[in-house]
Amino acid sequence: IRNLLDEINNRISHDERVDLMAHVSGENLASLSSIAGIPLPATGPFKVSGRLEGALKALRIEQADARLTSDDYQLTATGTVGNLNSLSDIELETAVSGENLINFGQLLDIPLPETGPYKISGRIKGAYNAIQLEQADARCSFDDYRLSATGAVGNLNTLGGMNLDVAVSGENLVAFGQL
Repeated sequence: IRNLLDEINNRISHDERVDLMAHVSGENLASLSSIAGIPLPATGPFKVSGRLEGALKALRIEQADARLTSDDYQLTATGTVGNLNSLSDIELETAVSGENLINFGQLLDIPLPETGPYKISGRIKGAYNAIQLEQADARCSFDDYRLSATGAVGNLNTLGGMNLDVAVSGENLVAFGQL
């Protein structure tokens, strides 16, 4: 893939436009880290497709469709990334589900609590360094407890600007504090 990208770069000036359908799949997203130029997390099998458009210095991806799977989680994302170089103008419908949030936290390299089954969906918007989550719908369980949250998070990187409606149910709220 790296040779193909270098060849495209050598043949096309940075001002010429590209319009190309791309399909990439593999067994571990981390194997693409050197091509992407950024560290990518270790995953299970993945498939990514989309239409690359624009000048090389401002390439965007339309009709993006990404799917990551592992024994611990399933993640899907569809939509656009307006500028691949700066990872900005992102608009992706996302969904992730799995058996334990702690495993998904390891993918993101952030600490998440140990839970039972969970499902989170919403629209991710903005730039990589200040990503927002809109139309969020999150549900998880922990022992005999259930948690649901709907709303938005203004900045997922800092968890700032939260506007969430949260509901918790269970037998003993004190024990829920473990989550």
